[in-house]
Amino acid sequence: MRMTTSPDTKKHLIWCKKATKQIDFATPSENIARARIAQARDSIRAMEVNRHEGLDDWAITASYYAKYFAVSALFTQFGIKCENHACAVTLFGYLFDGIISQDKVDNFTQSKDQRIEALYYSSAKNVDLDEVTHQTKLFVLEMENLLDDIRSGKQQTSVIEQRINDFKSW
Repeated sequence: MRMTTSPDTKKHLIWCKKATKQIDFATPSENIARARIAQARDSIRAMEVNRHEGLDDWAITASYYAKYFAVSALFTQFGIKCENHACAVTLFGYLFDGIISQDKVDNFTQSKDQRIEALYYSSAKNVDLDEVTHQTKLFVLEMENLLDDIRSGKQQTSVIEQRINDFKSW
């Protein structure tokens, strides 16, 4: 079962919602969610092409975006728009705590950090691209499966919906 929301998580999510307006609410859209999954798949292809061409920084970046688009698909299914990447990581961890493994949340966080390092500081040279590629494909597949389970009713959404309602009330 879920633990109590940490004060830091709550504080960050309030900031994301109120101070920056980087998390907003819209009508849930299965069509947009499907488009985000297509973007995630395209990003996986971009990751593989960039890796093959020796463009490691861009492979790392595409890896992150594959995950970001898969998470965005889940958000869209629930009518959430999140354009700030740090806010997306925090919201993902909060909403899907106990539904998604902590390893997946940590992997998403690490991928965001690797993207920043690769693009802005060129210090992500020690990244194992075989592992990044493998983990990216697994991550996107797990998010796709979760989305399918949500749509089919196999995954209960009451906990997620309650967390969304709690978040809206903060």
